[in-house]
Amino acid sequence: MDKGLITEVIRKFLEGRCSDEEFAYLLYWYEMFDENLPLQLTEDEMNSLRANILKRIQSNIPEIKRLKKAKEKRKNVFIQRWRYVAAAVIIGIASWVGVYGVKHNRAMNVGSESGLLTNEWISQVNNSSQLQIVVFPDGSKGWLHPGGKISYKKSSFSTERKVRLAGEAFFDIQHDTRHPFEVVSQNMIAKVLGTSFFMRASPNGRGKVAVLSGKVAVEKRDEQHDKVILVAKQSVVLDAKNKLVRETVAKESALEKWKQINLSFDNVPLSQAIQVLNKKFDVQIFCQDDKIYHYHLKADFTSQNLADILMMLEMSLNIHYKMINDSTISFYEKG
Repeated sequence: MDKGLITEVIRKFLEGRCSDEEFAYLLYWYEMFDENLPLQLTEDEMNSLRANILKRIQSNIPEIKRLKKAKEKRKNVFIQRWRYVAAAVIIGIASWVGVYGVKHNRAMNVGSESGLLTNEWISQVNNSSQLQIVVFPDGSKGWLHPGGKISYKKSSFSTERKVRLAGEAFFDIQHDTRHPFEVVSQNMIAKVLGTSFFMRASPNGRGKVAVLSGKVAVEKRDEQHDKVILVAKQSVVLDAKNKLVRETVAKESALEKWKQINLSFDNVPLSQAIQVLNKKFDVQIFCQDDKIYHYHLKADFTSQNLADILMMLEMSLNIHYKMINDSTISFYEKG
């Protein structure tokens, strides 16, 4: 983690100015606590930090117990916004970053690659069947699809925001006009100042970039003069002839599940909620066990994408989800 960033988040937390997103970042650091990352904090500040984190967690324990009791009775659940969940539900979860994904952190491979990366690089591989989040030192986020890999050099990230991608990922990038963010694949480079976009880097060298918001410059690694500028709802593919070709589809399916939407369910069967989610995100969700369809859901999803919602359903209904492919998802009960 970036020493300056986490130090600033800690100070804001101690002063009562910490946002829920920053508090989630703090929880992540606190669990993973890097002893090799010296912080300019006094002993009193460290003691205060521990006490205030515990106080904030304990203040929400009655609500956690109430939710658990209600779930055990009839699988009904009241789901508050994920920002509240991130701050409250640390018990029973390994940790939480951005939305989720740190609970899977131990399933990721983090390390170096001989001959390609040095020990300054962090490499994360998604060996699971779920979407996993990567939080970069500047606060930008990437959601890595199953089988994907992201690498970045953390020591120089503050001045050179560059990551390497193999597979598929969605990125939500913090705006910084002085330090462009680059995602480099085998044959493509996507450059942004601050935006959200999807990128696919296929093993055969082909690729795709689709923009949800902002502007992205896409170029070929071997021919940087061959550049395409994309804005929201536009996409480009690197085809079999190694050419960048704009797509002219009416709806970009790769972006559908990353749209933020507002949904509310008032004690409805999960089967009914699934029908709505399938339509909103252009996916096919199904349950491996028919009884899961009959679980009842009382939930308010405000400004959530599909990854957020899947995480909250998984935690609250005591179920797992699995990505069969980009558009097919299955729910099953935890063992």
